[in-house]
Amino acid sequence: MYLVRTQTPVYNTTHHVLKHIVVADESMLIEVKKEVDVMVHILSSLLWGFFNAIPQRLLRGHPNIVYLIDAAWAKMPSGAFEVYILMEYCPGLLK
Repeated sequence: MYLVRTQTPVYNTTHHVLKHIVVADESMLIEVKKEVDVMVHILSSLLWGFFNAIPQRLLRGHPNIVYLIDAAWAKMPSGAFEVYILMEYCPGLLK
């Protein structure tokens, strides 16, 4: 993982984390896509207020919820897949 800065603020900050993964084949890519789908589901649920029983202000900044900003993947000439996941930066957690 890498600490990166964006030119334009996202979620009121320009500091983010870029997770870079190389997976050997499409079955492993499917597993990584599941991780991204969970992050997208949590974010969209928060934005649309599906967690009615839990106030959104309690979830924002929760230590177990990291917000997804974007994700991309591409097939490499070797047949492996390179994956990039851009997430919010939580100070003190990146080592």
